[in-house]
Order: sequence, then C-alpha cells, then structure tokens
Amino acid sequence: MDALLVAVGGLAGLGLSGWAGLVLGTKVRERAAWVYWALNLATVLIGAGVCATGARLELTWMWALGLGVMGGGLTGLKYGRGRTAGARAVLERTIGAGAGGQGDE
Repeated sequence: MDALLVAVGGLAGLGLSGWAGLVLGTKVRERAAWVYWALNLATVLIGAGVCATGARLELTWMWALGLGVMGGGLTGLKYGRGRTAGARAVLERTIGAGAGGQGDE
C-alpha cells in the first residue's frame, strides 16, 4: 500500500506541476531570462520544501510528491518557454547551431 501511495504522490506532483510549469513557461516566453530562472529556483525551493516536510512528518508519499513537483515543474517551464536555456544555449551560440542543428540565418 505504501508503494502505491508513493507512486500516486510522485505522479500527481509530476503531472500537476508539469502542467503549471507549461502554462507559466508560455507566459514568460517573451520576458527576460532572469524571470525564467527565478521561476526555476522557486520550483526547486517549493519541491525541496515539500520533500523536507514529508521527511519531517515521515510521509514517503509526500517526499515523492516533492520530487515530482521539481521534475515536472522544471520540465514544464522548459517546454513552455520553448527556448534553449543554460549551458546548452551557450554551447549553441558558440558553435552557431540553432534548433535541429541548423545554423542561425
């Protein structure tokens, strides 16, 4: 029964935060990059807070929920924004490759 609760908690966190991240990512698409990174930091902090609360209360499903929140939220933000970010963006600018390996023209 505990394994079922962990699976449900993790999938619920993944699904709900993935959807929320996708919505937020599309809303900040044209805004400055720091807004995107601030949302990433907030997602990690919220997920870590849920994990810490689950560990403190000894509820395994809650820390699984926190891990799902972090994974889904970060993925949703990335896909919602629709742009390459971080180290990959630096690499692409350096080698002059855009999406799909084509040069920016």
